[in-house]
Amino acid sequence: RRVISNKFNEYYNSIASKLNDTLTDSLITESKFSSFEDFLAPSVSNSIYLEECTPSELMESISDLDSNKASNIPIRVVRKYAHVIAPIVSQYFNLRMKNGTFPDVLK
Repeated sequence: RRVISNKFNEYYNSIASKLNDTLTDSLITESKFSSFEDFLAPSVSNSIYLEECTPSELMESISDLDSNKASNIPIRVVRKYAHVIAPIVSQYFNLRMKNGTFPDVLK
């Protein structure tokens, strides 16, 4: 096994040096790409991608809530009805994100 793995290692380690040997300095210096950034698409500064919030993700967050923290609705009630609340809140949240609005009360 060791002989086989060493042969694979030698082969793959030699690819780069063999490729370098085939390239001439003139090909490398005449390249119009001076930086890896030349290969990247232009960035969009006013855009963000978010995956939709799922009810199960929200239920996990609800289960992580601290029961000792003050809240308008007791955490034990929220936990007890999480299976009812989660689909509604996740749908509401996803709709707000799609429309690009975020309720002030959640900020």
